[in-house]
Amino acid sequence: MNVLRALNIALSADERTLLFAKRTNDTLDGYRMLTDTLGAAPAEAAPPPTPGHSWLRWLDAASADAGDPDEDAIRGVLTEWAAALQAKDLSRVAAVSLAMDDAQRGALTRYFDNADRLNISIADVDVLVAGDEALATFTRRDAFVDKRSGKDMQLEVRLSGELARTEGHWKLKGIKKG
Repeated sequence: MNVLRALNIALSADERTLLFAKRTNDTLDGYRMLTDTLGAAPAEAAPPPTPGHSWLRWLDAASADAGDPDEDAIRGVLTEWAAALQAKDLSRVAAVSLAMDDAQRGALTRYFDNADRLNISIADVDVLVAGDEALATFTRRDAFVDKRSGKDMQLEVRLSGELARTEGHWKLKGIKKG
């Protein structure tokens, strides 16, 4: 509702009811659990920053073109990350990440334990590359049966992934909402 208000969109009572008919506390809990799994790579795990480069200055970054080897590799990392999550395989998730802390491992374990028949897809990927760093924005869709409630859940969130090329391979530094 805050987003709709910020965009000056007024909904009728019927439109509001229809919009939120499928949104329940179970859905909210699912989004909270998903958000907890994103975690953040510890700062010390990241490679040294490129002089004069900041993650806040992506305007100077090159947008990767379709068929670009870096974009293909980054899309491959995202595909493997989603497959590892869907398989509920922490070691595979860690293999495409620079680092995973205990809090993130615990959050992933809780999410996996609660999500029966988990299906994860990645769509709408945009990639920006600046040297050995990249930013990928994408939509993640999770579908599963919530173990606690028995309800079918469908979560969709737009994410930004920071990646770094280390030893010739792209790895996820961290994933953030938005």
